[in-house]
Amino acid sequence: MSRFHKLEYFDVGANSFRGPFPKSFFKIYSLTRNSFYGPIPESISKLHNLLQLRLSNNNLTGPIPKSISKLVNLRYLDISNNKLEGEVPSCLWRLTTVMLSHNSFISFETLQLMNVESNKIKDKFPSWLGSLPSLHVLIVRSNEFYGLLYDRDVSVGFQSLRVIDISQNDFTGTLPTHYFSNWREMRTLTEENDRYMQDFVNYSTIYHSMEIVNKGTSEPLIFPETKIYGKIPESIGSLKELLLLNLSGNAFTSEIPRFLANLTNLETLDLSCNKFTGQIPQDLGKLSFLSYMNFSHNLLQGP
Repeated sequence: MSRFHKLEYFDVGANSFRGPFPKSFFKIYSLTRNSFYGPIPESISKLHNLLQLRLSNNNLTGPIPKSISKLVNLRYLDISNNKLEGEVPSCLWRLTTVMLSHNSFISFETLQLMNVESNKIKDKFPSWLGSLPSLHVLIVRSNEFYGLLYDRDVSVGFQSLRVIDISQNDFTGTLPTHYFSNWREMRTLTEENDRYMQDFVNYSTIYHSMEIVNKGTSEPLIFPETKIYGKIPESIGSLKELLLLNLSGNAFTSEIPRFLANLTNLETLDLSCNKFTGQIPQDLGKLSFLSYMNFSHNLLQGP
């Protein structure tokens, strides 16, 4: 195959090939419905131009190689109906299509960070991620997500979440008053979570849009530039460890709620470009760590 220097598409699906995983340098590589066996080699990272990898319905075994994260052009992966096992690398969630069914993967319980920023994902908000007990960072900004931010049939909250950014999508609707009730790790800081966040030595490497200085335990809640309307849910006032709250560029109404003064560790508050009315609550003056406030482009009045 090394002689076919200009070949970009290679499909030998639905044959009776046997043997270990073969090497290739194609952009679209399909080995579906054969009898290939053994592990997917770490050397797969050398397929720099690979766009699609179709390996379903074989007898491949072992874990997904960590080196798959180096396939920066990969957009489609189908490894369903094999005998693969182990954890699913979080890097796969930047792909547009991932098919993993009928293997022996363990659950996503160990997934800690999910970043699919700046893709073209057009889907509803993945509320099911709220059931993952170890998910600390969720960044879905700059995509085409749409619809409500909650699923009426999914009651589990993001209990371990420390960072969330859903900005620059097409979310809409209101947030139930209890929406943040189960966001446990933003309510109480533990030593375990402190050590986890310390692993992000420079927060800007994974979250370049933050405008606050990393202090190792930052808990930002970023919901700007969507189409959420109605009142800010009261349950947000229970997120005691929140450091950054950005709800700008939405259509929130009513007065700025006084319960925001319960966010005693808050350093940055941006409620600009909404439809808030009334006065800025004097209780916000009690937030001793607050260094940045933006209430511009609302319907506020008074002294």
